[in-house]
This record gives sequence, structure tokens and C-alpha cells, in this order.
Amino acid sequence: MIDAGARADVTGLAALAARHGVETSYRGLDGQTRRASPDALVAALRALGASLDEADAAPSPPPLLEPVTVVWSGAPAASVPVPSAGAVRLECRLETEEGDKREWTCAAGPIALPDDLPLGYHDLTVTAGERVATTRVIHAPATLHDAPGRDWGVFLPLYALRTAGDLVVSDWTGLEALAEWTGALGGAAVGTLPLLAAFLDDPFDPSPYAPVSRLFWNELYLDPERSPELAGSPEARALLESDALRDGLAALAEAPLVDYREAARLKRRVVEALARTFDARAGWTSDEFRGFLRESPEAATYAAFRAAGERCRAPWREWPARMRDGAIEAGDYAEEDARTHLYAQWLSWRQSAAAARAAAAAGAGLYLDLPLGVHPDGFDTWRFRELFATGVSTGAPPDDFFAGGQDWGFPPLHPRRIREDGYRYVVAGLRTAMRRAAVVRLDHVMALHRLYWVPHGLDATEGVYVRYHPEEWWAILCLESRRHATPVVGEDLGTVPHEVREAMDRRGARRMYVLPFELERDGEPRLSPVPERAVASVGTHDMPPFAAWWEAAGEAGRAALEAALAGAGPPPEGAPDDRPDGEGTRARRALAGAHAWLARSAARLVLVNLEDLWLEDRSQNEPGTTMDERPNWRRRARLSFDEFRERPDVVGALETIDSIRKEGGGS
Repeated sequence: MIDAGARADVTGLAALAARHGVETSYRGLDGQTRRASPDALVAALRALGASLDEADAAPSPPPLLEPVTVVWSGAPAASVPVPSAGAVRLECRLETEEGDKREWTCAAGPIALPDDLPLGYHDLTVTAGERVATTRVIHAPATLHDAPGRDWGVFLPLYALRTAGDLVVSDWTGLEALAEWTGALGGAAVGTLPLLAAFLDDPFDPSPYAPVSRLFWNELYLDPERSPELAGSPEARALLESDALRDGLAALAEAPLVDYREAARLKRRVVEALARTFDARAGWTSDEFRGFLRESPEAATYAAFRAAGERCRAPWREWPARMRDGAIEAGDYAEEDARTHLYAQWLSWRQSAAAARAAAAAGAGLYLDLPLGVHPDGFDTWRFRELFATGVSTGAPPDDFFAGGQDWGFPPLHPRRIREDGYRYVVAGLRTAMRRAAVVRLDHVMALHRLYWVPHGLDATEGVYVRYHPEEWWAILCLESRRHATPVVGEDLGTVPHEVREAMDRRGARRMYVLPFELERDGEPRLSPVPERAVASVGTHDMPPFAAWWEAAGEAGRAALEAALAGAGPPPEGAPDDRPDGEGTRARRALAGAHAWLARSAARLVLVNLEDLWLEDRSQNEPGTTMDERPNWRRRARLSFDEFRERPDVVGALETIDSIRKEGGGS
């Protein structure tokens, strides 16, 4: 809590908050205005680096240049504003992303940019007398990449997928096989949860929404048996063929929940052997490895960070001061551990690229999820600490599901400092996903505009909204989306300000349509129309699967859905019923009707949760609970890939969806 003396000094608190983009109130889900407390405002301002002395001071003069300037392609007279240059002439030096340099002088005022300025990130330095400033010019297309069509795809967490030969959990090879099967049925996408690096030992947090880094992949999902080093590594082959490893894997494979620690330990032994072979062959000097480093310039630092963490057995904030402050030296970690992590990232880079290529060739590209935050003890908060606000965490205000609000525990990006960095870290994270994805889903798209900050020591109900610079975020998204030919889906569920959806429409982002949220029961039951630019589904990973929703809805809810779906067409004939009481047949028919409704819509993509097709009633995640309370992010699919790929109810349902989607039209 902020002490009483500090509160007494905050005479211009509202004006100071407005100056720094902190909202003093917001409208809650209940329609009521919630006003931020002085404690919350002061804590947010301090997290932003604002001094409370500013409250009584006159506003600072505007800077010569803003850190970032957006120029939209096709807009007339592209220029950079210079708000406070005075009457002096301006000396301008522009360096393009490609390294070309141009210099000119001009009169004070908006600086006209060259007509042939290419799309990209360019640095403009302006000298006005003794003042010098640089702005990053983002020249972006006005809209995101889009691919018109009426496609469908499937969804399943990769850790839940069970394929033959898995080393406990499935991997990029398994994802590739799922994509090829989906493509053969006519599907165009395979969706899964984030596949980014995670803490799987100490610290331990396997949540896909609390990654160690947005820049690197989870090495649990690499496939050692497809390593180019395997043939030349007798040690690795012996490990893979050993009774001890196979017995351990068999025991883990029988468990309904993933044992991440043991799975990571067993796979690590094989990867260590492969890394030693890679080292002996001087693989670090190969052209392919150098290509990996060009795309992932932080890889060696990341490997050292992970190796140092393994030696210290503690979060980085508990490391010795020098290491904590960002200086890791060779003696701070075991060199072999660092080489293993570096090799694992190279192999993950290689295999993720192969999986993306194979999925694209099969016609069912990867639908990847980019999480909102990163783990507070992870690599990104250590390596790029100045880009994250401290003393606060990200969350959500109270709503119908969480009356006490939510505190998600990870630090938010600092709106001013990411601008001063030219959004380089943000761009790197987007590229990690977009290089592999046919479609990218942005978790909590509202964060491009504003984010709910919860000050440490205060309850989640006392958070405040902090504004970002949405035009700059959208410019980056449009540029990277076009460069990678990757459509963007914004997770816009719940109460979303009108300005966010307006921006999504203007820039061509796809929204989400989740059927239970669109069931209107006032008067005659009906479903809201499905927007054309949408990804439509029966549920999400944070919701109970359809069978559980059906059970919880009660007779009134079930009848309402059936009435709303009455005109959606017949369900597939001959679907087997695995519930002796007959309720399974009714649930299957309702599910088939829901899928038919979505398939007949104009939605760009209909995403089908595979577990729904066999009426799974257990959730993958229950928001608001911990892994100690629920088996979140751990539950394996009840049916293996070999089992569900042959089931008539699964294949028949997908074939029906494919047939409806290819009929054309839309509703």
C-alpha cells in the first residue's frame, strides 16, 4: 500500500495519470463506472517511472521527434511531424531497413519522406540546431494479410496428442502427421496451444501461457529420432533402444496426465548425446547453424541463461548480483549444459520449419497461438528487463465469471520503453511465430490498445487500465503479417471496447466467434450471425468441452440450443453412440447441428476441437485455478491418433463439415 504521506502529495494525480496514459476509471461488465483509487494510480505511475513531483509541475515541452512514427502505405504526403523545432532548418538523415542512406535539409515543420520509401522499419535522425533526435519510421501496409475462403481446421493441444513412438508427449513430427491427416480430409488448418519455451524442472511451470521466452521453442516437442546427428551417435541410439528408457517411457505413456519433469529428463539425456555428436562434428560452424543464428541472434545468450539457471537452481532474481544484473560469464554455468540448450533450440528451429513446410504442402497449415505475457522469472524479463514494468502484473477486472478480478502474475510491457526500443523485441516475437504459422492468434487482442495492471500488494479488483499506442502496434502487425503472408486472429472474447473491434475491422484482423457466447435466449432462441472475417468454433481451450457444457446447461439450455439450431441441417447419419443412456445421441446431434451452423456460415475458418467429436467432458484448463487444484495443461487425449483417425464418428463429422464448407455461399 502507498503510505498516507504519499497520497497527500498527489494533488494533480488525475492530470498526471492522463499524461502517462493511466485511465482513472473504466466501465465494468455490469455497466457501472469503477474509479481507480489513489493507491492504484500512484503504484501504476511509479511502475511507469513517473515522478509524483510532476503533478505540480508544468508539462514538459514536446520532444523534437516521437520515438516511433507510423506511415501508412497509400496515404498522401507521407511525413514526420516535428512539433518543437523552432525556426531553424532541419538536417535529415534517413537509414532504411536495407541499409541505404539518404540526407537532405528542409524547413522546420513536417518532414516530407521520399516517395519511394520501401515498406519496413527505417531510422530518421533530425538535427535542429543543437538538438538531435531519432524516430523509427514504420512504413506499413494499411491492412493485414488475408486469405478469403471458407476453410475448416482441427484443434488439439500438442501435449494431449498421442502418436505412435512418442517420447512421452507428441512432438513436431506428430503435429506434422496430424496436419497431413487433416489436409487429406480437406481441412486447411491445425491449431494447438503455444509451443514456446517453458520451465520444466526448477522453476517448474509448464503453462503454455507463461513461456520462458517468446523467442524460442519448447524443446520438449523436438523429436530426437529425426535428428541428423542420430545416425552418427551410438550413445544416443543406445539410449533410445535401452530397456531402461523404454520402460520409463511406457510407464509414463500409460498415465492420463503428462509428467513434464520426467518427460523432459528422459528426452534431455538423448539430446545431450546428440549435442555431443554435433559438437564433435563441428556443427556450430555449418551454414545451416549460422542461418539459425541469423534468425535467432539471442540463442547463445538464451542457452547460457538456461544453463546458469540449472546451476543456480533458483529464479534469476535470486542469482548473485552480477548475473542478476545481466552479466553471465563462462564460469557461471556448465558449458555442456549451454551447448545442449543451444543444440536443442537449433533442432527445434529445424524441425518446426520442417513441420510448417509439411503442413503447408498438405494444405493444412499451422494455426499457432501467441500468448499475451511471459513468465516473470523467464529469459525475456531478464534479457529485456527494461521493456517490462515492475511492481505490477497483468490481469483482468471483475466480471461475471471472476467477481474478484484476475491477476495473471506476469509483468506487462512498458508502453514508453518498447517505443524507445523501436518495438524490436515485439517484432522478434511476432516473427518467431509467423515464420512457422499459416495463421497466428493473438491472445487478448485488447492489449494492443490498453491493458489492466494490478499493482503488487493490491487486490485484483483495484487494478487500472494503462493505454498503449495502438496505431504503432497495428502498423507492426500489418507489416509482419504481409511479409509472412500470415492472417491474424484477435482473441476478442468478453467485453471489448468498440475502438478495438473498429480497429480490427479497419486493419482486416479476424475476430473470434464462439457459439455458446452467441446464443441469445431473450424471446425465441437464436444465434447471432457469424461475421465473415472470423474464426468460428464451438468452444475454446479455456471453456468446458461441448459434452460438459451440454450437461451443465440443463434442460432449458439444451432446448434453447436445439431450437436455435433447428434450421442448421441434419446431423451425420450413423454416428455411433458410446453412452448407454442415449443422452450421447442427443448431444452428438446437437454438436453436429452446431458444426453445421458454423460450416454454413461465411466465417473464414471453422475450428473443430477434436475432443468434442468423441464427447470428451474433461477440460484442458479451468481458468482461475492452479495446477495444484486442477490438472490444467496436463491431460492427454482419451483417444490416440491411431484410434481417432479411424473412428467413423470423427472422420464422418469432419467429412460433413468439409462438404458443407465446399458448397459455397454463407449465412
